[in-house]
Amino acid sequence: INNAIVSAGSPTIEGTALTEDGGFFGTVTDSSSAPIQGVTVTCNGCLVSSATTNSSGNYTFGDIAPGTYSLTFSDTDYVTQTISGQVVDAGASTEVDAVMTTDGSVTGTVSDSVTHAAIPNASVTCTCQGAATTTNSSGVYTFTLITPASYTVTVTATGYTGQTSAPFTVNPGATTTQNFQLVSTAKPLGVVQSFGKAATTAGTTLAATTGTATALGDLLVVTVKDRSSTLTNVTGITDSSGTNVWAKATSIQSGGQADEEIWYVANAKSVTSVTVTVSGSASLAMTVVDISGATTTPFDKTMTATGTGTAASTGTTTTTAQASEIVIANIGWNSTVTTSGQTAGYTVLPLQQATVPSNASGEQAAWRILTTTGPQTYAATLSASVAWAGAIATFK
Repeated sequence: INNAIVSAGSPTIEGTALTEDGGFFGTVTDSSSAPIQGVTVTCNGCLVSSATTNSSGNYTFGDIAPGTYSLTFSDTDYVTQTISGQVVDAGASTEVDAVMTTDGSVTGTVSDSVTHAAIPNASVTCTCQGAATTTNSSGVYTFTLITPASYTVTVTATGYTGQTSAPFTVNPGATTTQNFQLVSTAKPLGVVQSFGKAATTAGTTLAATTGTATALGDLLVVTVKDRSSTLTNVTGITDSSGTNVWAKATSIQSGGQADEEIWYVANAKSVTSVTVTVSGSASLAMTVVDISGATTTPFDKTMTATGTGTAASTGTTTTTAQASEIVIANIGWNSTVTTSGQTAGYTVLPLQQATVPSNASGEQAAWRILTTTGPQTYAATLSASVAWAGAIATFK
């Protein structure tokens, strides 16, 4: 009682009406009406804020001022439940019973739709929870403590098209499985196009052009044959992008006149022309192979061979590092010849024949997609007995 007035020589009488406290009580059961022991019951705004159910599932709160409250029921094995708008009257206890539902869970495996290999580190989101999770090394994800209801799951992974499940139901105490097979967005390993050029006069450069620009990220491979009265070699490869950095895969010299080389650039910028530069004036022939689906560090195995006659070959590589690779093979020659009898399984590209007077030379590339590991070789029959050189390289 505030602001009471006391006068000298007179008693002061102040009256007040006291309000009797009330309370809450109730029983917590599961969906089969069995009592649940150990449930934490929280009363928002009550003097004693929490209670725990006993072996009979019962709880009580006392000394609660009349008013409106909310009660929250929580247990690690059940869905948390809040019951709002519960009124306590003066001198009375209000019964609030709760039926708790067991949590569910969602799990599944994310894999490649073609190889069926597990996809680790895929991002998985569920409308059942705010935070995303990721798949483990086996491609498995899991969401736990899920309130039974209808949800969807969405999966995304680098190099794959994302997927969202159809709506599904999580049932009390049950695990719902949602598996995903993602479709790769990577291009298949293969040849997109090839283009080449052969010189009619001797020079230190030769450029091959294409009317269709190569795609960003492709692997570009160049096979080159150069011949001169004094031995020359390739000193560099440039292209219309101005920024690609080319590397030599292999080279072989035949006698004192001929040079055969394979160069490449991985994850290349788009180009419409490729230029070969050699160390001196020479008869030049070249082929450019545009390859999709290669890795960013593609170079694997190589081998070379030289000889004189009609039976030309590249020699045989050691076993390739993986099953899925592409083989680029090339046979080059002095003089003017035609080819036949190429190794089965290869796609033979157009012959490039340089017609430089007194220094004629030519080359012909071929390619093959591998599906198993193993040593690789290539051969062709020349229409006349001439000096030849062969080179082969594999790329992942």
